[in-house]
Amino acid sequence: MNQSLQEKSKQLYEFVCFTGVLLFAVLPMYMVLGPEKYGITFKSFAFVEVLILLVCFLVYLIHIASLLRNVTLKQVISDVKKGLCSFFSDQRYGILFVLVFVLAVISALLANDRQRAFSGTDFRPDGVLMYACFMSLFIFASSLKSQKYKQAVSVCYTISFVIVSFVMIQQYYGVIGTAQKADTPKILLPLKELYSDLGIITGHFYKGMTGTFYNSNHMGYYIAVCSGLFTGLFIKSENKFSATVLFILIGYSFWILIINNTFGAYIAVFVAVLLYGIYFIITKRTGTVKALLPVLLFICVSLSFSLASSSTDESIIQKNFVQTSKDIKNIAQAEDKTTVKGGSGRWQLWVNTLDMISDEPVIGYGPDNLKTPSIMHRMKMDRAHNEFLEISAAIGVPGGIFYYIGILAAVICSMRRKRIHSVSLGASVAVFAYLISSLFGVFLFYTACHLFVMLGLMKE
Repeated sequence: MNQSLQEKSKQLYEFVCFTGVLLFAVLPMYMVLGPEKYGITFKSFAFVEVLILLVCFLVYLIHIASLLRNVTLKQVISDVKKGLCSFFSDQRYGILFVLVFVLAVISALLANDRQRAFSGTDFRPDGVLMYACFMSLFIFASSLKSQKYKQAVSVCYTISFVIVSFVMIQQYYGVIGTAQKADTPKILLPLKELYSDLGIITGHFYKGMTGTFYNSNHMGYYIAVCSGLFTGLFIKSENKFSATVLFILIGYSFWILIINNTFGAYIAVFVAVLLYGIYFIITKRTGTVKALLPVLLFICVSLSFSLASSSTDESIIQKNFVQTSKDIKNIAQAEDKTTVKGGSGRWQLWVNTLDMISDEPVIGYGPDNLKTPSIMHRMKMDRAHNEFLEISAAIGVPGGIFYYIGILAAVICSMRRKRIHSVSLGASVAVFAYLISSLFGVFLFYTACHLFVMLGLMKE
């Protein structure tokens, strides 16, 4: 009787965890239909995540209290230790993410604007609440042992990506949004009226071809994660139909990646797909041929897009490569490295952020408290466009180190496994692509949440 009740409790807990992960898997898709701003929606979702985690913890405490009636306190402590060791046994890197959260809390307590440090703002809720939400997502995704739940999460990510990317295509061809192209024929369905009826109005999209992410760089993060997920699922696909569908999805995501025009994400996806292909060759794992196909597909899609656009204008890819080579040359030749505006101004941001970090290297300025010190250090924005620098400035250098070592350790642990399931492999490629993207991007509440879901899904 007790054993049956314990089994049902585990099943209920896993279902609750699945629900928590599902909320953020469909978050971008929800934003396509919802008129609310992302910040307000994220706050609501984040409160739900943390509340679910607290309820689970409370139930666990009640369970421990009930055990004390029949067994000694020493036995209960022993069981709790075994449970914690079991949770972190396959992913010791999880402890590092807990430390990041602890450091965020300490930094927030010592910040100038504590209220903002803990809850952020409705526009950008980047406070401790965000870190708590990420930790909750990581725990929930790590707790999913059933492959059917993991597969369901991957399906939700697929559906969400297709819908969000379709909105982006509409923007690219000038059907909706602010990026109107007068000379481009509206070859897709004229959905402007439909989107208006659903509460999405012109101007809801902040800049360029962005789906629902307000910014093409942020959309690039999401595409990188989904492209990595599809690649891993394809490599481990066991039947021809699913392999064909996933191969088409990979090609589609590469096309979306190109027209989104985020060079950092473009490079990140290519490097991730290429390195995993090489890794499969070196380790002689099953699926080596499949692991190389996404690399060839990436090259083919890039060449096709370049050739198709070269007859009328210089392609997006060519422009990015030319601009990047110019930036590198300018930085290398400049006598004063602090005045170079390479990488859309990123180089100058990185140099100034390093200067800012040197003033508060241990505890940082507090989550979402970088605006004032950024102004003092002659920065036009409070985002370093490098996650390591941004997190180090916010919660201290130790927090930034723990964050990056945790991600690297997660990828290494995943690659060392002799046997890995499809979703875990997909999550591993997604995390690696995100890691490279993060060197050129910002740490945001509605992009980093997908990283922590993938980090959790990597656990076998």
